[in-house]
Amino acid sequence: MMAGGFSKAEAQARLALVIDQTAYTKLTPLPGTEKEAGLVADSLTKVGFKVTRVHNANKSQLDTAFTNFRRALAASPDAIGFIYYTGHGTRDPSDEGGDNYLLGVEADLQVEADLEAYGVKLGSLTAQFSRTNARAVIIVADACRNTPSFGKAGTKGLVAVAAESNTLIAFSTDLGDVADVGVYAPVLAEQIVRPGQDITQVFGAVQIEVSKRTGKKQRPWSNNRIYDRICLVSCEVAPPPPLPQPDKPSAWEVEKTVWSMARDCTDYQAYLADYPAGAFASQAKARLSASGCQTQKPPAPSPNPQQDDYNSQQAAKDYDDGLKAYTNGNFTSARGLFEKACNGGSMKGCNYLGFMYDQGSGVAQDYSRAASLYKKACDGNFSLGCSNLGSFYENGFGVTQSYSQARVYYEKGCNTGDGMGCSGLGWLYEQGKDVTVDAAKARTLYDTACTRLYAQACFNLGYLYEKGRGGAVDFGKALSFYKKACDNAYALGCNNLAVLYENGTGVAKDLTAALPLYDKACTNKESIGCSNVARLYYNGFGVAKNLSTARTYYQKACDLGDTASCEQVKSLSQVTPPPPVDNSPAAMGKVYDDGVTAYNNRDYTTAVRLFDQACNGREYRGCTYNGYLYERGLGVSMDYTKANAYYTKACTGGNSTGCNNLAIAYENGRGVTQDYVQARTLYTKSCSLDEMAGCFGIGYLLDNGKGGARDYVQARTYYDQACTGGSMLGCNNLGVMFENGKGVAVDLARARTLYEKGCTGDNMVSCNNFGIMLENGKGGAMDNVKARQIYEKACTGQNYSGCDNAGGLWREGKGGVQDFGKALTFHTRACDNGTFSGCTNAGWMYEMGKGTAVDMTKARALYEKGCNGGNSIACNNLGIMMENGKGGSMDNVKARQIYEKSCSDNNYGACDNAGNMWRDGKGTVMNYDTALVYYQKSCNGNFGTGCTNLGVFYEMGRGTAVDFVKARQFYEKACNNNESIGCFNLARLYANGSGGAVDAVKARETYKKSCDRGYQAACAYAKE
Repeated sequence: MMAGGFSKAEAQARLALVIDQTAYTKLTPLPGTEKEAGLVADSLTKVGFKVTRVHNANKSQLDTAFTNFRRALAASPDAIGFIYYTGHGTRDPSDEGGDNYLLGVEADLQVEADLEAYGVKLGSLTAQFSRTNARAVIIVADACRNTPSFGKAGTKGLVAVAAESNTLIAFSTDLGDVADVGVYAPVLAEQIVRPGQDITQVFGAVQIEVSKRTGKKQRPWSNNRIYDRICLVSCEVAPPPPLPQPDKPSAWEVEKTVWSMARDCTDYQAYLADYPAGAFASQAKARLSASGCQTQKPPAPSPNPQQDDYNSQQAAKDYDDGLKAYTNGNFTSARGLFEKACNGGSMKGCNYLGFMYDQGSGVAQDYSRAASLYKKACDGNFSLGCSNLGSFYENGFGVTQSYSQARVYYEKGCNTGDGMGCSGLGWLYEQGKDVTVDAAKARTLYDTACTRLYAQACFNLGYLYEKGRGGAVDFGKALSFYKKACDNAYALGCNNLAVLYENGTGVAKDLTAALPLYDKACTNKESIGCSNVARLYYNGFGVAKNLSTARTYYQKACDLGDTASCEQVKSLSQVTPPPPVDNSPAAMGKVYDDGVTAYNNRDYTTAVRLFDQACNGREYRGCTYNGYLYERGLGVSMDYTKANAYYTKACTGGNSTGCNNLAIAYENGRGVTQDYVQARTLYTKSCSLDEMAGCFGIGYLLDNGKGGARDYVQARTYYDQACTGGSMLGCNNLGVMFENGKGVAVDLARARTLYEKGCTGDNMVSCNNFGIMLENGKGGAMDNVKARQIYEKACTGQNYSGCDNAGGLWREGKGGVQDFGKALTFHTRACDNGTFSGCTNAGWMYEMGKGTAVDMTKARALYEKGCNGGNSIACNNLGIMMENGKGGSMDNVKARQIYEKSCSDNNYGACDNAGNMWRDGKGTVMNYDTALVYYQKSCNGNFGTGCTNLGVFYEMGRGTAVDFVKARQFYEKACNNNESIGCFNLARLYANGSGGAVDAVKARETYKKSCDRGYQAACAYAKE
C-alpha cells in the first residue's frame, strides 16, 4: 500500500460531431432536423465538448466528416467522442446480418445497390471509432425515418447494430419502427446537461422520458459496451442542505390518483364525497347510476365469521380513513392507515400503500417495497395490484425486468376486470415484447381496456386507428377514442384530438375547437399541449395574435421540461425597466440573505433571482452563488459561460470564492479555453484574499508544473498556508511532500502528523494515507488497531481505497481478529465503487473460498472487472484463469493478450507468464525471440521466476546464442530473489563449472538455499 496525494481530474479532450440532414432532394425533406441538432450541440458545448457542425452533407461530405473526426479522436488518446446524426437512415433489406445506412442529402434510392452509393454504413463506423484509442465513443442515430423499402415487407426503421468495445450506439426509437422529428432530441439535450448521471443513466433517462412523452409510441434504446463510469457533467449531484422531505403531490395529482384507483361503487361514492365538483364528478355519478353497480363481493365465510367480519370491517374503515387522509394531504397518516388496512386483509389498502411508495407520494420512493405490496394485492385477487405489478416487470422497477412476467400479471389483471392490465397486455402485443407482434390483438385488448375507462388505452386505440396499425385507417374512430381519452383526463388524448381538429383530419378543420383541447392538455401537465397553445397565439391561428399569452404558455411548456419552448421564451422576453431598487449595502445584504434562505429551502428559481439582484447591487457573494447555480444547473439551465461571467464579476469585486471558482474553470477548461497560466493568477488572487481553497489550488499547479515551471518549494509554502488556514487538502498534500521528499527533506514523522490533522478534519484521502503510515510503522510506531479504525473511517467517508485497505487488515488478521467475511464486504464495496484493487482482492477470496464458498465464475468476473479498470494484478490473475479454464472456458489467445496488457503496466509476473505463452506456443505461434523479451522485462523487474527462465534461455541457446556466463548471472539474480529453481540451476552451474570456475562449496551452499526454499530435488545434493 502506498500513500498518495490528493489529485484533481485532468481535463479530458471532449470532441463532438453533430450532423443534421434537412434538404433531401429525392427523399422527404426533414426541416426540423437543424433545430434538433442545434439543441444537442448547445448542450454538448455546455458540458465541455468541442463541437463540429455538419449541415446537409452528401455522401462524400459525410465520409470526409467522419474521417476527420476519427483522426481527431485518434490524435487525442483517452478522449470522449460524441456523434449525433439526425436525418434519414435505413436498413439494408438484403443483409440478413443486419446493418443500417446514414444517407447523404442527394440520396436517390431506387434499388438496393443505391445504398452503398448514397449511404455510410453504421456498423463500419462503429468498428472504426472503436479503434481510435478513445476512452469512449457515443454514436446517436436519430435516423429512424420513413424511407423506401424496395418492395420488401418488414424493412421499416433500423436494425440492431452491435456496439464495439468502448462504444455506445443509441437509436431514437425501437427496432423496425420510425421516429418523429422533434421528439428525441429535446429530451437528449435535457439529459446531457443533467448532473449526477453516467452515460448509461443518461440514455436510460432518455428512453424513459421519450416513451412517457409519446405514450410509449416511441421507444428509444441503446447498445452499450462502455465499461468505464463516464459522466458528461459530474457523477455527483450537489446535495444542498438540508435534505428535502419527500415531495408532496399537488391537489390535482391527488385527485387524479383517487380517481385512477376507483374500481367500485364505494370508491365512486368516496370520490364524490371529497370532490363533489371534481373533474370526474359527472363520470362518477354516471357509474353510480348505471345498472349493476355494486361493491366487490365479500370474501367467502371463514371458520370464525364474527371475528373475520370484524377484521374485514376494521380494514375497510382503515382504508376509507386512509383515503380521506390522503385526499387531505396528510400522507403520514394515510400511510399508517393503508398499512393497517393492508395487514387487516384490505387488498385495496395494500395497493394504495404500494402506489405511495411507487410514486414517492409523501414517502421516500421505494420500488422494491411497492412491488412487494402490489404482489400482495394481486395474490389477494385485487386486479389493479396485478396490473401495477405487470407494469413494474415491464419497466424493471423494483424487480428484474421481464416481459414474460409482465405478460403474466397483465393477463391476470385483465382477466379479473382491470382495464390497465388489458392495456398493458395490448402494448406487449403491439410492440412484440416476448410475443409475436399482433397489432390487431392489441386493438382488441385496448378496446376492452377503454370500455373499462382506462384512458391511456383509449388513446392507444385512437393512435392505432389513426396510423392504420392492426387494421384499416379510420380517422373517425381515432377521433372518438382520443375524445374518450381526453374526457378521462389523459392529456395526450386531448392534444392528439386537437391535432385532428387543427389539420381537419377525419373532421372539419376547426381551430377554435383545437385551442381549448390543447389548453386542456396543458392544464393536465402535458408540455406539448402548452407549446401548441403558445404556437396558435404566436401565429394568430384561430385566435387573435397575442405574443404575451404565447410567452406565458411557452413558459408553462418550458417549466414542464420542453427545451425548445424555453428557447421561445427567451426570444419573446420583453426587457422592461426595473422598478427603483435600494442598492445600499444593508439592503443588498438582506437580499443576499433571502437568497440563501431560498437556496436552503431548495427554491432555486427564487434564489437565482435574489442572488442576481444582490450581485447587481454589488453584494458579490450573490454573484458567486449564482455562478454555482448556473454551473450545477439548479433553478436554471446549466450554463458554464454564464457561471463564469458571475464568477468574474464576483472576483473583480474582491470575492475570494468567486476568484477560486473561476480559477477552477480555467484549470479544467469549463466554459472557457483551458489556461493554466490564468488559473495560477486567479488562485493566487483568491489565496491573497484568504480563500484557503485558492492557496491549495495554486500549490497544486506549482506542485505539478501546470501553467509554468514546477516549483516544489513554493508549492510547499502554499500548501502550508492552506493547511494552517483550515484546508485539509492542503494538509494532505503537504504530508505527501514530506513523505516523498518533494522540495524538502524526507520527514515521515511530519508527514504522519499532517495526515492525522487532515483526517481529524474529515479529509478522507488524509485518513487513508494516515492509515497506511500506521499500518507500516512509518513516521511513528506501528499500530494496526488504529490503522483498521482509520481505514474504516475513510471507507465510511467514501474513500474506497480505505475500504480496500480495511479489507486487507481484516483478511490478514492485523489489528484484530481475522474475519474473511468482513474482509470480503470491504473489498466488495471498494470494487463496486471503482477501486479496482478491491475487485482483485475480492476475486482472490472467491477463488480461494475465503469468507465465502469457492466460486471460480465469480472470481473470474471480478478479476475481469479489475483488469478493465486498469489493475495489473487483476489482469494477471484473469490471464491465469483463462489459460487454465477456471471459472469459464479456456482461452489461450485472450490469456496471452491479457498477460501482455498486464506486463505493459509493469506487472513482472505477468511478463513471465506472457513469456511462457510465447515459449510454449499457447495462444500464438511458438517464438523464442519474443519470449526472451518478456523474460528480460520480468527479470529487470526483479521477478525471480522471470530471471530463472531467462537463465534457461541463455543456457539452452533459445532466442539467443548459448551464454553460460549470462545464464549464471540470471540464475544468481533469481536465487537472490528467493526463487528456488533459480538457486538449483545456479548450484548446478557451480558444480559443473559452466560459465565460471567449478566451486563445490558454493554449489552445496546454493543447493541448500534451493532446498530451504522448498525445492525438494535440491535437498539430496545439499547433503553431498
